Amino acid sequence: LPAIEIPAFLVLLNGYDRVAYPNTFYNSGIKSSKEFFLHGHWEYDQDPFWESQLGHPLQGAMMYGFARSSGLNFWESWAYSNVGSYMWMIGGETDNPRINGQITTGNAGSIFGEELYRMGSLVLERGSEDGGKPAAWREWAAALISPPTGMNRLLFGDRYKWMEARDPATFTRLRFGQSGAASVSDN
Repeated sequence: LPAIEIPAFLVLLNGYDRVAYPNTFYNSGIKSSKEFFLHGHWEYDQDPFWESQLGHPLQGAMMYGFARSSGLNFWESWAYSNVGSYMWMIGGETDNPRINGQITTGNAGSIFGEELYRMGSLVLERGSEDGGKPAAWREWAAALISPPTGMNRLLFGDRYKWMEARDPATFTRLRFGQSGAASVSDN
């Protein structure tokens, strides 16, 4: 399933980028993909901080989430995230593939994706302590936290409505109050 979902996600993302950012390096195609695959000169990119440290991991987390929510373990999902990153570097843009983009998208995306997957899992798990179906608001909250998990649960029904029961130790604290400091000086 993730072998279909990840390329479909990348095609949709590229299509969105073509519309949102016309006449830019998102106008890739078979010719540019073949060129990068056969003769690609990998280089270090100069993307802005927000793109390199937020955009790339978020894209990787989505690809990781598709694999993880399909029942694969961390390392299998990590491999899918890195292969998806490579596919994007070769076929998603017309500029040269970038080393740091590949690393950040595949690896940081996997770490970020695992966090999102587990948080979504926790929301669902806490809502079905008796083994029953979680409340609808919990399904939606989990989908907001981990969109690929929500998508697989929505599209494939009961097939992907399982999550590993982790029963993690959690700590929640809500505090109200005020603090202040006083200073007294005596001349």
